Amino acid sequence: MSPQPLGRVKPDAELHFGPLAPAGEFDPELCRLATYVISLWSYSEAVLLRMASSFLKSEQRIVVDMLKAVKSTDGRRAAIRAAGEHRLANSPDDLRFFMAALDALAYAEGLRHRFAHHVWASSRDVPGGIILVDPRLVERAVAAEAEGATEKNWRSTGAPHFDRMEVMVYRIQDLKEDVSEALDAAMIADGLDEWYGFIALDARDLATPIRDLLLEQYPRLRRAFDKRSQSTPGTVAV
Repeated sequence: MSPQPLGRVKPDAELHFGPLAPAGEFDPELCRLATYVISLWSYSEAVLLRMASSFLKSEQRIVVDMLKAVKSTDGRRAAIRAAGEHRLANSPDDLRFFMAALDALAYAEGLRHRFAHHVWASSRDVPGGIILVDPRLVERAVAAEAEGATEKNWRSTGAPHFDRMEVMVYRIQDLKEDVSEALDAAMIADGLDEWYGFIALDARDLATPIRDLLLEQYPRLRRAFDKRSQSTPGTVAV
């Protein structure tokens, strides 16, 4: 199951969002699951930041503060990738596994960003759901109101040019699946950190079983690793 566009669920639904929206219309269980997704990614990112400090052989607090100062998510991810490339440059297989793990973790990061950065909307026409609206759609609605393109207040209804196929409705099963993905990502991050700890100690006999177990347990990681393996000539099969 996956979230459905509002255009399919209830295209004429009246949306409520913003400071003038009715309060308390979100199902508490949906809110709990959504915030859990956000929290789990925060944990996964903290593990990656700790790993970056290990890559750079620097004091963890300094590296974390430095990367946190990078406001762009893409920039922070690029910095972590660069640190991994620097430390694992002499071991293509290790680097391939690390990069595959980052690819797999990116999915959970995307889940977190939707709940953290999209506008949450509710609707009495769509009970039992959280409706996520891309902020760009809201910005366009505000602009349309300013231009007199809509007759109703944008805080209480979708502007005419809202593409309701871009507004997504999340039900409880969708959120449970997102939590499962976020939990997997946190476990991958933990395993990755443990794996690199043994790599740094040159204890490959202990690192390899961790890598193999992660690849076996987490299909998203396995797919990312296989994809990188296929695109890299001379890959050693796992």
